[in-house]
Amino acid sequence: MKSNKVFVSEIINMWKTKDSPDFRYYGKFDREDTTEPFWVEGGSFRTLFTRLDIARTLELACGIGRHSARIVDCTDQLYMLDTSVDALEVVKQRFAQYRNVTILLSTDGETIPALDGSLTAVFSYDAMVHFEATTVASYLAETARVLSPGGGHCFTTLYMIETRLAISVTILDGATS
Repeated sequence: MKSNKVFVSEIINMWKTKDSPDFRYYGKFDREDTTEPFWVEGGSFRTLFTRLDIARTLELACGIGRHSARIVDCTDQLYMLDTSVDALEVVKQRFAQYRNVTILLSTDGETIPALDGSLTAVFSYDAMVHFEATTVASYLAETARVLSPGGGHCFTTLYMIETRLAISVTILDGATS
């Protein structure tokens, strides 16, 4: 699938700086109560997420790190990838005391700057719904490339069904056929 660089660039620019509309909008959700539905003990998301080996984990489209904050103490190495320099500056300050955090800038919004087979898990929370189809396809291919044998990924999409919030989780790992 050939990338549509114009649309990818427009989407990246909507999030790129603190003055961007999406940056301001999503920044207000950086609170524990907005991530709790994902992480509540016994919840469907957390039950699936705990199947991952998070020793060497990448959060794809990490934003300012609200979900990574939930697992930073549980992983040997946490990689945080985004296209926004300003968001990654917040991440850099937020996680400054953690030696196990590596911050990665994706300049093209389609590749993962990691070695083949180097990660045990990749996850992303409700970010891909904002991506171009070519970007999603690129990140799925890149995820397959960077995962070690038996590694897994977990991508979520939030959407409304009538008046209820639904969480769709995709998880693939070495134990799944």
